[in-house]
Amino acid sequence: MAAPYVKRLIAQIESSIDTLSRAMLTAELACYWARVGEFEEAERLRVELRCTFSDGRNVRVSILIMCIEGLLLYFRELSPGAMDRLARARLLSVASGHKDLIALTSAWLAHIHFNNNRYVEMSDAISICLNALDKSNLPAVCRVSMLLGDAHLYSGNPEFAQLWYERARGAAVELGDQAFVGALTYNRSALRVFVARLGSAVQIQSDDQVRLMSGEVQSAINYQAVARLRSLDHLLETSRVGVLMLQRNFSSAKPAIEALLLSADVRPLTSQASILKADLALCFAELKAIESSMILLDDVLSLDLKNYDVGDRVVIYLSIKEAYKSCGLLHKAAELEQPLALALAGHKTQISTLETLISPFQSVLP
Repeated sequence: MAAPYVKRLIAQIESSIDTLSRAMLTAELACYWARVGEFEEAERLRVELRCTFSDGRNVRVSILIMCIEGLLLYFRELSPGAMDRLARARLLSVASGHKDLIALTSAWLAHIHFNNNRYVEMSDAISICLNALDKSNLPAVCRVSMLLGDAHLYSGNPEFAQLWYERARGAAVELGDQAFVGALTYNRSALRVFVARLGSAVQIQSDDQVRLMSGEVQSAINYQAVARLRSLDHLLETSRVGVLMLQRNFSSAKPAIEALLLSADVRPLTSQASILKADLALCFAELKAIESSMILLDDVLSLDLKNYDVGDRVVIYLSIKEAYKSCGLLHKAAELEQPLALALAGHKTQISTLETLISPFQSVLP
């Protein structure tokens, strides 16, 4: 069943007699399809718009076409080219003085910078977005509010995170964007699981905390099913695996991880794949499949893990270290003490930097 947001856009497109208005609405719909994974439909609409507006006759349409292209590159293949297209879109927005598009393009740039751990650039983009933002610009309000919720949660400020999450949810509900509500529900639960796994390096998570996280992940999965959304399926399953690892439910985690690694959604040589392999190695070790565990451990450690974010490295090293201990290879586990300590120190510095950069953004929109 189509989201109210989609129904409204389609109805407005069909009833529009003005070419420019129709193009703007079509571009907005294409951006929606791109971020929910309906890439063929987004591409079809992009080509349609390019055919009519390839001469650059309207700057607003040109900017939104760049946004479609950027979002397709980002969500379809995580291409670095996404940053270039969105940066060009913002540059054109600034040059033409369209504040609503300055806010929207800056919100998307901030989102990508955050996911790439480029926090200085993220903070700059947030500032530009908020300075240009009007509360009626619901797509930009949704995006920047969720981002600020994510950033505060990741940096250890759940109270401020909740304020921004509530603002994001309110804007998404007003817009009728079910996919965004699904993404918001996923982001919050996934980040909490990841932060808990990082925290397990220094403190065992309580059963109550893990039970709460399990419920949040299941709520996100249920919402996706009810809303008939599929774009976050593999990410939600990855979060569910994270909960199972915290619960030390290795017999349930093992088949779930194996299915994820066999899927086309988890790309080889990514940090996600390496975390899953390290977790699977621990599952094998705990289930006494020592040979299978050792093969995976050698596989993960053959990679240059320094290319990964320090937080990802912490989680990888924790699982590998525990797997070695379970296999009885205590000397191998001891060899990981230094790289784990360095990753933890790097993560602590990273979080301190993030916290400083987002401290001006603790209050919700006025």
